[in-house]
Amino acid sequence: MAKRRGNPNWGKPEPIGPVVPTITEFEQVVREYKLTPDQYLRSTRLREWARRNKNSKYIPEPLLEAWALRLNPRCKPRGLQTGIQGSLNAALSFCGRL
Repeated sequence: MAKRRGNPNWGKPEPIGPVVPTITEFEQVVREYKLTPDQYLRSTRLREWARRNKNSKYIPEPLLEAWALRLNPRCKPRGLQTGIQGSLNAALSFCGRL
């Protein structure tokens, strides 16, 4: 019998497992600093963390706008969009993060 070629599961739906909630680093920092949402804007520690990490970590856009922090478009981590770790490392090293 000849060896079958291709993916035998092609066209079959993937089994759906439990959805595992993920927590962003921003949320971890907020928990570490014990901040409530109404304290975000007034927190100098959070603002400083956001200034240092604005090009590499998720920070809600309203906070970036309120603090007048602008992202560097040249530091956009392309690896997150394509799923290629090398591109992410290259983008971050280009911006002096690695």
